[in-house]
Amino acid sequence: MRDRIGLLLALTADLFWVSVPALLSRKRTKTLARARHAAMSTLYAQGIPQGRIGDVFQRDTSTVSYGVKAARSLARRDPGYAEKLERLRRSALQIFAGPAHRGAVRYVSPRARTLNAKERSNRETAYALKTAEPAAVKKATAAMKGKVKRGSALIPIPDSTGSTVANLLLAQSLARATNSQVLDSLRRTRWTPSNRQRHMSGDAPLTVEEHFMVWRGPSLAGREVLFIDNVISTGSTFDAARAAVGTGHGLAFADARGPWNGNFEPAQSGRANRSLRSRAGQVRKEAEGIWREIGPNARHPDYRTKKKPAAGRCYQTALWLRDKFPGHGRAVLVQGAEGSCKKHYWLRVGGVDVDITGDQYGHPKVQVGELPYQGKVRSWPKSRVPSGHPGAMMRGRANRRKRRGQRFILLELILAGRIGHLERRMQKLEGRRNLHPAARTAITRKGASAPLKKLWSQGNIRGSVLDFGAGRGGDASWLRRKGQQVAAYDPHHGPTKLPRRQFDTVLCTYVLNVIPPKEQKHVLRELRSLIKPGGTAYVTVRTDTCPAPVAGVQECVKMGAPVAASGSGFRTYKVIG
Repeated sequence: MRDRIGLLLALTADLFWVSVPALLSRKRTKTLARARHAAMSTLYAQGIPQGRIGDVFQRDTSTVSYGVKAARSLARRDPGYAEKLERLRRSALQIFAGPAHRGAVRYVSPRARTLNAKERSNRETAYALKTAEPAAVKKATAAMKGKVKRGSALIPIPDSTGSTVANLLLAQSLARATNSQVLDSLRRTRWTPSNRQRHMSGDAPLTVEEHFMVWRGPSLAGREVLFIDNVISTGSTFDAARAAVGTGHGLAFADARGPWNGNFEPAQSGRANRSLRSRAGQVRKEAEGIWREIGPNARHPDYRTKKKPAAGRCYQTALWLRDKFPGHGRAVLVQGAEGSCKKHYWLRVGGVDVDITGDQYGHPKVQVGELPYQGKVRSWPKSRVPSGHPGAMMRGRANRRKRRGQRFILLELILAGRIGHLERRMQKLEGRRNLHPAARTAITRKGASAPLKKLWSQGNIRGSVLDFGAGRGGDASWLRRKGQQVAAYDPHHGPTKLPRRQFDTVLCTYVLNVIPPKEQKHVLRELRSLIKPGGTAYVTVRTDTCPAPVAGVQECVKMGAPVAASGSGFRTYKVIG
């Protein structure tokens, strides 16, 4: 079921311009949430930044790639099939579009309760924006500009008569304040009664189709698009604009929807949630019907085989990635070698070997440990890492939950960058302050770790510092705020030539516990080679995992080196170079 719905949602990729973390936290998306990984992978292939769509799940990329090719081929041959896909896209759009629309301030009706001074002022401004009074436009711009990203495309919403004069002036004011672009190309093909009038007369709000909106401008795929209006009453106007343009969110000065939750967004009632679940079920039925029409043409070649889940995917993934670099000839090569299970394939990009599926096949007879990046399929019971990979981290089950992040960043390097800049991007990424993309499985801390605070209080941190195994970079950031010269490195990136004998203090916190004993010795040798003569390395291990390992991954580590510090659940050893 995940692959079936995922394929169809991948074909409607514009749905996921909505904030995915916000979507996943709502009940309305649970019916289709399992399909998100496949759709995200296709979105990323289109060049959408990873921060906008959440984590990419590599297992589904080849299936989606085959599905998209097959669906496009059928759509070209059969106009009726294309019409069905478009109907599915619009149906799903109605489910996902709502949470994206926002207002800068809250609009409270005087019929609800007695208004305070601020609420009365907001209400007066919302009405004044209908005639684009300069004072109201200035106040609305100040309230809304914080929600507009620089370089966005601002589209004024036409009113019920089809005029965009008032909202155009507001959009132009926002564009000057945020260095954005105004595109006044959204039109209504006929007159419609306003939602406010229908609300006052007790009629139901207009549906998306009843707004009769059409887009007469250029394609806006890949851009940040905002629809500008004075008030959100039901959200159907923004839904109609999004359906016409194909992407975008609504931004209004005042939001009259309610009741409100803590995130300043309309809270859905139980009745509304039931309605959304029902509509999501209809979308699922449509998806299943189209899937039956697609048939085996959209399936992965090894889909029906009884091999383990990833069998055959290394070759298909390598081919899929190679197709992302047209016109580069021999700069992109598919490499292959015999492994312990079968023949294993990876990609060579501009002379750099990149392998995202090496750990899925046990220990291939290739130097997988020498490859700069490897993928981790986190939904499986255990991550298998070649012993030749000196800094490989294996995490326990607690860090394998959904939304904790996928442990590979290949697509960020490959799809968002250019071949000639691959090595430069790798070096730049390793020098980033927090190393966020590659360290998503590391524990997030609000401050410094307990071992670091203990060493700092004892005056053991001096000179140039290297945080070896920096994770998200919390300790390194804390030391920088203290005025220390700090370099942060996480072994998950793979072997990297760090400068030898260049650091006075090297910190290695909770790294040895999560790697096998063979690799522990290798890491200790590496640490000694990084310390200046007279420098010190502080290796911290957990003591609350002994004598039994946690989830078969956390190793109990005891060293013969002097103890520099200890505390609840940890012990820090002093290693001299």
